[in-house]
Amino acid sequence: KFLFFYFNMKYLRLVEKKEIRKGFGYVFRTFDGRPVLSTSNFLEDSFEKQNKWKIGVSLSTGCDVGCIYCFTRNLDFYRPLSVEEIVEQASFVYDQNNFSDKQIDEVKIEMKEMGDPALNVDGVCGAIRILNDKFLNLLYVVSSSGVKNYSLFEELKKVRDEDIEIRLQFSCHTTDNEQRRILSPRLDMFSLEEISEVVENWYDENQKVTLNFVPFKKFELSSSKIVDLFDPKKVFIKISYVDFHDFVKKEGLLDKEIHQIQDFVESLRNSGFNLAYRNK
Repeated sequence: KFLFFYFNMKYLRLVEKKEIRKGFGYVFRTFDGRPVLSTSNFLEDSFEKQNKWKIGVSLSTGCDVGCIYCFTRNLDFYRPLSVEEIVEQASFVYDQNNFSDKQIDEVKIEMKEMGDPALNVDGVCGAIRILNDKFLNLLYVVSSSGVKNYSLFEELKKVRDEDIEIRLQFSCHTTDNEQRRILSPRLDMFSLEEISEVVENWYDENQKVTLNFVPFKKFELSSSKIVDLFDPKKVFIKISYVDFHDFVKKEGLLDKEIHQIQDFVESLRNSGFNLAYRNK
């Protein structure tokens, strides 16, 4: 089966499959020789009490955002992927079905590995439409670092209006707008105030918008700003820890002190926000 899929891919070629935490990672090459990464993870979600299969796909080879915590910052080439290249990643990983022996309550296609959806709006929306026709009952997660491009949400709304389930996410990491620009220095980024406006325009009383935070040491994390800007009925807060690798170490990015993170979590919970957070 593995060789069958390898030789029948039209737009990508598989060069490596490796075990990662809670799943598998895939390295493809485009036919102009550029790397593309995809992932397949099994998650027991204690908050929603569901078993989830998460398929992560890349939206570009390389990335033009230049986030200092991301390995793609040092890649010397960037190109948005075509609709076909995005669809082929998701289709390949889905057909592998590495977790067929487990009970799966939800399958998510996450647009988040390499590249930002704000820089490939047509590719993201086109791929979601094709995948929705191909596979039934999938949830599509569109995760942005907050590159300022309002057309992404305008076009995603059109896709959502076709009865396709889309969950929107923003990687915020700090509540200070200037520090957000330090983390993602190459492009114009949304401020938290502008993200709040997007949330208001996006929310449809169904899917909350997820705000992701990796609390970096020396970067502001203010619960009062979150409370002032966001409605707990419309956002879900996800808090993670630093994923240590060479690029993070090079920038000196460390986890905040546990008590600071716990104070942030407790304050938000007391203000009515739902969160995903685990003690280290």
